[in-house]
Amino acid sequence: MTVIERWLEAARARGLRLSTGLGLVGIAVLFVALRWNSFDAPLTRDEGEYAYAAWLLRHGIAPYQHAFLQKPPMVVYSYLLGQLLGPTVDWLPRVVAYVFVALCTGLVGVIARREFGRGSALTAMWLVTPMFLLPQIKQFTANTEMFLVLPLLGVTATYALTRGQASSRHWLAAGFLAGLTLLYKYTMAPVLAVLFAAWSYDQWHAHRTPRTLTARWLAACAGAFAATAATLAYFVARDGGWSLWDCTVRFNRHYAGSGQFDIGAMSRHLAFFGSAWWVAFVLPFALIPKAPRRIWFWLSMLAVAVASSLGSRYSHYFVPAMPFWALVCTAAIDAIVERTAERARDWVRRGIVTAVVALLCLPDLPLLSLSRTEFRAATYRFQDYPAAANQIARITAPHERIFIAGSEPQIAYAARRRNASRFVLMYPLMIPSALALEYQRETIRDLTENPPAAIVLARAPQSWLEQPESPKEILAFLANLLRTEYRPVGGYVAELGAWKTPLSRSEIENSELLLFRRKRDPAGVPAAPRERP
Repeated sequence: MTVIERWLEAARARGLRLSTGLGLVGIAVLFVALRWNSFDAPLTRDEGEYAYAAWLLRHGIAPYQHAFLQKPPMVVYSYLLGQLLGPTVDWLPRVVAYVFVALCTGLVGVIARREFGRGSALTAMWLVTPMFLLPQIKQFTANTEMFLVLPLLGVTATYALTRGQASSRHWLAAGFLAGLTLLYKYTMAPVLAVLFAAWSYDQWHAHRTPRTLTARWLAACAGAFAATAATLAYFVARDGGWSLWDCTVRFNRHYAGSGQFDIGAMSRHLAFFGSAWWVAFVLPFALIPKAPRRIWFWLSMLAVAVASSLGSRYSHYFVPAMPFWALVCTAAIDAIVERTAERARDWVRRGIVTAVVALLCLPDLPLLSLSRTEFRAATYRFQDYPAAANQIARITAPHERIFIAGSEPQIAYAARRRNASRFVLMYPLMIPSALALEYQRETIRDLTENPPAAIVLARAPQSWLEQPESPKEILAFLANLLRTEYRPVGGYVAELGAWKTPLSRSEIENSELLLFRRKRDPAGVPAAPRERP
């Protein structure tokens, strides 16, 4: 090789490194730009539920026993991490979730490079950056799915990088990560089953010895057991794990059959995705003439990840499918690029990726153009719930209990007050199931034995999800309790779009969120709560 040829090759290498560096910087800029006006927005209902459970755990009070939560414990630990890093910054767990997603973006690039080649890494990372947020930035929150994708992709990357050459230590690590994934959300089991089935096939094809495959599976089971033991030990020590079982297994079994999941909801979500991200549906057709050998595995992972949503009405159930969708689209872009002249391939790839990312981000532009205040107004029903929490903190002592009559647990967390019942959401009480009446009566018993110092009443229908088949005992009980023992002291007035105190009679009637204080006894002090024996 002549000096000139060596110089040209070194120049091309430097150009490639510069191109890669600029690509990574661009991805980072896009990552931040998609979240610039939402990162510190008030907590949503789900975030409030997890934050309240983590706050209890931080003070040595066991969730599940004292805060009903239908998700397994890993999401509580994730929020606990955020609260330990910043006890006074309510939205810090959201930043922790963003760190998780950033790591996932890197893992998607690693997987793409291993599966499709060096040029595919940046392509996959560009695509998945907006896809994690879903169209119209519907998933800017720190929901369970935003955390679980990291261990899920950790298992996937371990498989992709080792496959038939994996040793028992790889399976041990993958089993541990799989255990963590399931302890974020049990519905990830089918996704993991497909992955480990494919891995088992590759291992068998490479070694063809039952002994080797058995050793790999024993290692994976050992890793999963270690993750499970570490995660559940605290809750098992408290009450044998009964409360955890009641919330995450017993209730969810009834919840799955309550009509909240159906094929119609899934079809509506897919129609929404198809309208907003039509380009992501069209791209995979480029694979038809000549698909990569292993594309069927990634298509299977995508399909089962979509199916694991169980037809939920909530869009965040689809977040775990996004990395696999991005990988399929990356393979499609590779197929298009390979059909062009070799000299122009880099520019063709850049042009296609730029166009696709722009089309993926197009539905987000109306929200991205808003200020942080405007974003909150556009996406939150009760923007002034921190005002409600501040008033609760003013009129109650830290040791006094409150009750959230609705599904706005973010208020209890922001006020740093314990709920008088373990049910900080009304959904388990109102969604028709064999457990609803049991849960209502438990709540009535809690409020009767230990009357809360203050009650927050949410009137919005979505805060109750009341249905014709829902038991009504809790509604009659609360109406009588508020009428006889409590007085309104503030509320979120729909016409004003703000919190107000005190309230006129007409404002009380028009308030979507009302705060009640327990009436004082003749001696002029609040009635003392009665402790359970």
